[in-house]
Amino acid sequence: MRARLDPRVTVIELADRGGLLFRRLSYSRQISKYCKRFKPSFLLSTLTYCNQVTLIAKCLWGLGGVSLIVREANSLANQRKASFLRTRMNLISMRLLYPQADWISANSDYTLDELETEIGVPKRKRALVRNPVELHDVERVASSDVPVVLGCGRLIPQKDFETLIRAVALVRQARPCRLLIVGEGPERGNLEALAQTLGLDEDAFRLPGFVDNPEQYYRNADVFVLPSKWEGLPNVVLEALSYDLPVVATDCSGGTREIFTESPEDHLVSVGDVVAMAAKIVDFLETPPESNQMQGILSGRYDVSSIASSYCELAEKETQEHLDV
Repeated sequence: MRARLDPRVTVIELADRGGLLFRRLSYSRQISKYCKRFKPSFLLSTLTYCNQVTLIAKCLWGLGGVSLIVREANSLANQRKASFLRTRMNLISMRLLYPQADWISANSDYTLDELETEIGVPKRKRALVRNPVELHDVERVASSDVPVVLGCGRLIPQKDFETLIRAVALVRQARPCRLLIVGEGPERGNLEALAQTLGLDEDAFRLPGFVDNPEQYYRNADVFVLPSKWEGLPNVVLEALSYDLPVVATDCSGGTREIFTESPEDHLVSVGDVVAMAAKIVDFLETPPESNQMQGILSGRYDVSSIASSYCELAEKETQEHLDV
């Protein structure tokens, strides 16, 4: 995604040295030197690995007084996917390091609560800053061709596209439809094999691979489905809704349920429930929602300008606290 950056943004690529432990120490040392030399207004880190590195920088080398805002973008279920030993090490390091940040932001109340109860982040350091999305001018009409069910995301076990493929195979027993899953990943071979086993040929199922801008897929789909086992706050659901596309999603750990505050029962199914997922897909195919109904779910809570303002206010609040001290 580097090509999408505004040319005025300075990109500094940290030198990659040594093995896993030494690499983290090296990254943290370089971050420390940068902050002390250039003294940015504040440092924002996002995703667990980067968060750990920046917190190590603060604890070991110091940041020269620069305020550190750490953003956690996923449910802690993401940490438990690894082996027992690695999971324990990750959670222990988070418990040691995360409370050292000046502020901890997350994109869902679910993750914020996890950070407090399981990691020990105090309430006074927590901040909710959701993911932003832009609404798009689009008029959804009933498809004149075979309706399209769309999935989007990395082809990894977390996303559980296997359940979606099984659900679409079940839908096709009642009515015609096609399934497109946009994304790439190590599960491609397994998903293709499963589709073949279920009798889904190339007309019924395709994996277009990674797409830089999936706009055309959102515009041409009839239903979007997110079958994940866990999430943070899924951008693809927000994007689908921004194109006024009806969404079926799993009621997994994370912030997915928080998106559907008004009528979660219309959109959510249990993780791995093939039959319920198929039934929801059929419901939306047979009775499409009214125009702008799906965009209305977002109701301004994910507006780009307001989310940007939230980060600025957080930074200003931290700066003021430093001045008060």
